[in-house]
Amino acid sequence: LFQCFAARTFHVGPVGAGARMKLVVNLVLGLNRAVLAEALCFAERCGVDPHRALEVLCAGPAFSRVMETKGSKMLDGDFSPQARLAQHAKDVRLILSMGEQQGATLPLSTLHDQLLSQLIQSGLGELDNSAIIKAFQKPNQH
Repeated sequence: LFQCFAARTFHVGPVGAGARMKLVVNLVLGLNRAVLAEALCFAERCGVDPHRALEVLCAGPAFSRVMETKGSKMLDGDFSPQARLAQHAKDVRLILSMGEQQGATLPLSTLHDQLLSQLIQSGLGELDNSAIIKAFQKPNQH
C-alpha cells in the first residue's frame, strides 16, 4: 500500500518507530536550516554577497535541499509560512524529551531550542521556519 503513495519506503522498526524517525529527520532539517542561516549571515559579515554564497553552497559539497527551499526565503526576508517556526520548536522539544528519555546527548538541539524560543518570545513564532535567520542577524536587520 505504501508504495502507491511514495517512490521509496523504509521499514524502520515496530509501531512507533516511524514517529521517532520523523523526529530524527526533523532534527537534521532544523539544524540544517539553522546552519544555513548562520552561514549566510557569516558570509555577509565577511564581505561576501550572501546571494552569491548561497549559489556557491548549492553548487558544492555542502548542498542540501534546505538550501533550495529555504535559502531564498531567508535572503529575501520572505517568511510567509510553509511550516511555522513555532511548529518546529514543538518538534525540537519532542526531540529533546525523547533524547532525555533515551540518554542521548543533543547539545546542538539544545542550542537550537534556545534560538527558537528567543524568536518565539520576540513574536516571530507564526513566521516560516526560515525566519531562524533572524537569530543570526544584527538587531537592526530584523
